Amino acid sequence: MSDDVTYRPGEGPIANVSVSLHSGSIAAVPARVGKRGFSAYIDAAVQRQIERDSLAELTATHEAEHGDLSQTEIADARVLLVDAGLHGHKFAVDSVVASTALHAPKPAVVLTSDPEDLTMLCGDRVRIVKV
Repeated sequence: MSDDVTYRPGEGPIANVSVSLHSGSIAAVPARVGKRGFSAYIDAAVQRQIERDSLAELTATHEAEHGDLSQTEIADARVLLVDAGLHGHKFAVDSVVASTALHAPKPAVVLTSDPEDLTMLCGDRVRIVKV
């Protein structure tokens, strides 16, 4: 495998790593997922944390450049998620991007590596370009 391949969280081959966890956390995971689901559970938790961090970074960047997200933009992001039948932190990032684009002066264009989700959220109201 080439070293220059970049995978997004949740993608790519499985690799073994060593991590340190609190004993209580270790005991709680098998109680929820059984003996064989431990790695998948931890991987999903890491993915959710990365999505939360991405949303926080996106929000901070937007607010530094354009001021705080308006209550309308936040409410519209929630409506976009519900209308598209999406949920979770992965889509929360996309919904904030979509809401911001929908409130931007027209014509709005969003550059993304994952156009499918943004297209579900924006429809044809924003031009989505895969990069």
